[in-house]
Amino acid sequence: MLRRHQGSLALVFAVLVGLSASDCGGIFKGGGGGGLRPLAVLEANITEGSVWQLNRAIEITFDAPVDLSTVSFQSIQFTNHTTGQPVVGTFTLAADDAGTADMVLVFQPRCPVEEDLSDGGFQAGGVNYTMSLVQGANSVKASDGGSLAQGFTVNFRSPIAPEPIFLDTV
Repeated sequence: MLRRHQGSLALVFAVLVGLSASDCGGIFKGGGGGGLRPLAVLEANITEGSVWQLNRAIEITFDAPVDLSTVSFQSIQFTNHTTGQPVVGTFTLAADDAGTADMVLVFQPRCPVEEDLSDGGFQAGGVNYTMSLVQGANSVKASDGGSLAQGFTVNFRSPIAPEPIFLDTV
């Protein structure tokens, strides 16, 4: 009787090893049936309720390298709640603290050059903003094609004098 159970255990072990070698039908390749691991936000340098200087970059760190071709004002939406003026700037990628390339998405708002500061990406004077990373077809994607697993939203505002309007990088 002991031999019979040993044979059954060997069969169960072989099946489990086979499933593990086949990557369990794609479970760890990704979620949601797409065969790809979902992308996730690990951290951002902007927090809820922040006062954000007009020239300060927003940095969002992900758990996998980002495909820059999927980053746009449709995948990362900025809402200006005060004036409705669109936010403008550029998106680039940077390495994370460990040196892994393309893990940090950087949004650099356009720095104003007009005297009244009206031509910048962010507007001065306590303008309220929401930044949202969207899910779905327009989401930021990993370089392996995985889509953003969960949206990310933060509300912030621009400075009001006498708060510093610009981040001094010198």
